[in-house]
Amino acid sequence: MLFVGLIPFRWLSRLAVRNLSKRKITGGQPMFRRMAVTLQLGISLILIVAALVLMMQMRFVNRKDLGFDSTEVIQLSGLPFAMQKDV
Repeated sequence: MLFVGLIPFRWLSRLAVRNLSKRKITGGQPMFRRMAVTLQLGISLILIVAALVLMMQMRFVNRKDLGFDSTEVIQLSGLPFAMQKDV
């Protein structure tokens, strides 16, 4: 999925750079914009990696044998006095 997304990302980034190069750059705006885009890219990469790690952890927990056997469960019935609290 990441490699499929790189193709349109590369095309859009080249298009954006081409449009920026045609404009006249004045002041400190491009530096701030470049820093903001880099920060957004870094944060998005961190969130993607965190989501992947969380997904792998959930898959591990779902596949892990916890040692619980549902066939050997003791069920207490007929003991209503044990279920009531004394006030």
